Amino acid sequence: MPRCNNHLRVSIFMAFGGAASAFAPSAHANPCAPVIEPLGTGTSGPVNSLTTALNTDGVRELYIGGDFSTVNGMTANHLAVWEGDDWRAFLQLQGVIGLPAPVGHLATAPNPALADDLVFALGTDDALGLLYFGSVPLEGLGFTIALINPGALSYWELSHLAYSTAGGEPSLLMSGFFFSQVPGEPATMLDRYRFDTSDWEHVVGPSGCCHVTNDFVEVESAMLGNGIFLTGEFSHLPSAGSGYKSFALLSQGTFEDIGGLSGGSAVKGYGNPDVRGEGQSLTIADLGEGESVFVGGNFEFAGGHDALNIARYDGTDWHPVGSGLGRPPVFGEGYSEVVDLASFDDGSGPALYAVVNTVEASNGWVPLTKISRWDGTKWHDVVSSFEGEIHDMLVHDDGGGPALYIAGEFSELNGVTVNNIARIRTCAPIECPADVTGDGSIDLADLNLVLANFGQATSEGDTNADGVVDLPDLNAVLANFGSDC
Repeated sequence: MPRCNNHLRVSIFMAFGGAASAFAPSAHANPCAPVIEPLGTGTSGPVNSLTTALNTDGVRELYIGGDFSTVNGMTANHLAVWEGDDWRAFLQLQGVIGLPAPVGHLATAPNPALADDLVFALGTDDALGLLYFGSVPLEGLGFTIALINPGALSYWELSHLAYSTAGGEPSLLMSGFFFSQVPGEPATMLDRYRFDTSDWEHVVGPSGCCHVTNDFVEVESAMLGNGIFLTGEFSHLPSAGSGYKSFALLSQGTFEDIGGLSGGSAVKGYGNPDVRGEGQSLTIADLGEGESVFVGGNFEFAGGHDALNIARYDGTDWHPVGSGLGRPPVFGEGYSEVVDLASFDDGSGPALYAVVNTVEASNGWVPLTKISRWDGTKWHDVVSSFEGEIHDMLVHDDGGGPALYIAGEFSELNGVTVNNIARIRTCAPIECPADVTGDGSIDLADLNLVLANFGQATSEGDTNADGVVDLPDLNAVLANFGSDC
């Protein structure tokens, strides 16, 4: 049987600076490209928020809120529902089909009166305020719509809205920057509306000026503990002292110092890079290393470790996520920040999806947005950079299987016309014959596999499928060496 030329193999090893022990084939799945799907013709304006809610038939539906007047060509002001195969308008308030003012945030909570969910809609300003309604249309029984403290809504910028059962008290949590839902009280970073008392109270506050909670996530986990993780832009927490650099765990009414984020925020014109970074988004995911909190934002360090704009906290220690995302921050030149995160399996395995915004002086400070995917070992581009914004991502099964829904202000994603709302349901295989190990890159592992089988009649390393591993296969790997599929 023909054998590999060892002189050729050693020469190529040395040319690429390798050693035999470094050439271990990867065990990852074959690379694939997520498929972007439109939802009808989309909306006439930005979609700011997504949530899902059960209707009275026990079917979970997708709600979108934003600053639009039509969806799929029909009138639906600022609010609409995706039923799985088509859109429907929802509500009629003050003579308007939909809502009379733009929606900034949506949230869902169980309806104590019916078998459906309550949907909460928070306006982008006090023109709408905060209201809630059931899933049954206006003419249906049990439909309710009501304002929560309409005269007490006072805020500068609100960032997140979510249902919580922390402390055994069902409530609606609201976070933001220098706002207050409690009449006569100073500003705070996190308030809650308690359903048992029908009143607001501070969870974190007062905050004084210039402290913001951008995102929070509730957790009940043996690894991560029980409570609420907070991230934002703060160097201390009210009544809790310093050391909580833009990330903290609130557990049983007490803040736990678990390390924080630093570096980066000064390039945006405020803060000290040695004092604090800024966290923008949180999600809980298990990508094979145990349940962890992933935090994205604008920072260079997490818990004292190098972590460019994204990091993982496992309940004990901080970890980088690959080499990070985006560019390092340089004052006067530019910066990147991870503004949203979601965990989703598109059929190729559990993965973390991250929205990355980058602004640079060389591009006239025009924001560029892209989506990247972390498979547990490597980052892959999912949506190429474009001029626009992604405001929210959410995993939802509309009856056709789980999909990642993407909302924002954009007309196209990867060349597909989608108009502010799209989804990724499946992952299409990529034709990449030089990637003989199937790990998404043409690298030393591919070269090793070709050389190990050189001259043999085998499919292992046979890039052109001619039945033998020979010079055309070696040339294919060398010609594409260092590239990604």
